[in-house]
Amino acid sequence: MSEIIHKSKIGHGILAFLVIVLGSTTAILIINQAWIGLIPMSLVILLILNIYTGSYYKITKDNRLIIKCGIVEMFDIDIKDIISIRNTNAIWSAPALSLDRLEINYKGGCVLVSPKDKKKFIDDLKKINPRI
Repeated sequence: MSEIIHKSKIGHGILAFLVIVLGSTTAILIINQAWIGLIPMSLVILLILNIYTGSYYKITKDNRLIIKCGIVEMFDIDIKDIISIRNTNAIWSAPALSLDRLEINYKGGCVLVSPKDKKKFIDDLKKINPRI
């Protein structure tokens, strides 16, 4: 089996909120000619762009689920350790760019993810661990 990558679904509500907040703040900084404030604002915008372009869930050849959120590898889970997966709309912080999420319970904890194609994502995991 080769590696399989599932991209994160992007929630338009979260994205719209970020665009409004960051856009408004940037506009205020420009209007007030607070040029020094644009440096940290630019860094925040670049970080958020990186998160939106670099968040994915990878199923590796050695049966591991790697969860990346931007430049950070947040989780490395042995798929055989996954106990259950269920739908959730929990709002706590997670490597998920949408509120249409899955809660993955595994030995040692749980994590929320939001793959674009939830059914295919679950099917790919069940091929490795049918007990899920």
